[in-house]
Amino acid sequence: MRRVSVLVAVLAFALGSLATPMNAIAQEASPVATPTASSQLDLAAMPLRPSDLAALGFPGYGRFFNGYFNSLDQLVEGDAGFLGKPADEIRALYDDIGFIRFYGSAMGRPSAPGDHESPPSGGAFVNILELDDASGGDAYLDLFGSAGPDTPWVISSAEAPFALGDRAVLYRNTNHDAEASETYDEIIVAFQVDNLIAAVGFFTFVPDAAASPVATPEADDSGMTSAAATVDALEAAGRRQLERQEAVTAGGAPNLPDLLLRVGDDPLAATADYTEGYRLLDGEIPPYYGDRDDDLSGDPAATAGADAVYELEELFRVGEDPGPDDHYLANRLYRFPDAAAATAFLDGREEALATGGTKRATGAGPATTEDLLPGEATDLGDQSLAFSFVRDFDGEQFMGYEVFVRVGSMVATVSLEGPPDQSLELVAEIAAAQADCLAAGACPDAFPVPEAFLSAVGATPVAAATPA
Repeated sequence: MRRVSVLVAVLAFALGSLATPMNAIAQEASPVATPTASSQLDLAAMPLRPSDLAALGFPGYGRFFNGYFNSLDQLVEGDAGFLGKPADEIRALYDDIGFIRFYGSAMGRPSAPGDHESPPSGGAFVNILELDDASGGDAYLDLFGSAGPDTPWVISSAEAPFALGDRAVLYRNTNHDAEASETYDEIIVAFQVDNLIAAVGFFTFVPDAAASPVATPEADDSGMTSAAATVDALEAAGRRQLERQEAVTAGGAPNLPDLLLRVGDDPLAATADYTEGYRLLDGEIPPYYGDRDDDLSGDPAATAGADAVYELEELFRVGEDPGPDDHYLANRLYRFPDAAAATAFLDGREEALATGGTKRATGAGPATTEDLLPGEATDLGDQSLAFSFVRDFDGEQFMGYEVFVRVGSMVATVSLEGPPDQSLELVAEIAAAQADCLAAGACPDAFPVPEAFLSAVGATPVAAATPA
């Protein structure tokens, strides 16, 4: 089930790093900055969730995708295009303030409630920037209020009329799309707390023919009005975001991104799509846009006993368009309270997958199966199992292998969809490398992209890559 390939893009503009880049919502690949063992902050555990928005009076939101880590190169390119300024100028600022990591997450509200194929009536996003030098925060916040001469955006900013963190700034950005006959309108609050800068925003699309409604703030002098949200709503979302950050910085997060094995040092160069983020955290599985279920959210047995689940998705495309030689890889990490709970989870996989799993995903067809391969890939970590599968969606069948491996109280599942002649040995090799990361308590090196992911069937065969 190639989830990343079915998330439809509707945001038609490439925004700067205060906003959610188009390639994140559109599921175009974003480069990942791989966290190292020295990373202390679990950025992926910090963003607002759909449940937070619902509690604030904004129901019906779901994630467009899991989230993403972004690289310095991508940030520089996006910010330069958004602001209409030289990339060298943007890069110099990031160098001065000491860029460490960037994580973003986006959510949408369908125009037809519960319909994951309907365009969004609006959306929300959170981006978090981690800096080495907290003193550079002012320069970063000031940057996005000063547009250059070559931007198509109308950009405005003002100091927030409320206190939030060390400093808070409001931004309102609009961009008219003549072809679509509509204007993209967003309002953002960005605030700094120590060496973190968070941006929380709402966006919407205003048709040219419509009277452009604006949500006017009450009793503030910011001058900011937007069709996307009121300043009061933005303040409430910002305060909830700060609460999330404070809970994580106090030590309340699993730090699973530090344990995750990614394929490729730079997914932008190798993948058509990439996302990663928590699927289960604090007892909650956030919904996807339009209430679309997959095997994890649609089947209670899929997370039985786990207290956190983290997921990576990478789609490797041989040509410019989707084809039968493409490979879709999903790698999940499951954290359990103890080794006994992890063992019970793995022991129950054959029975659980016989009646559940992908069979319970939205749109799963009758040909969907997952079958244990006795004796295959059973020597990994402390315990391991291998399955073959067929995933039947929208008249298409995706085949592949999935390997489960347990190391202590952690379980990893490496799933690979691809052509019929793909290799179980390659899936097992990636799973073995992930098991090594779990045993080491860190995963600073990516798995090299196998040639099989980038070559068409019938090309000269190349041995599976060996992890660094």
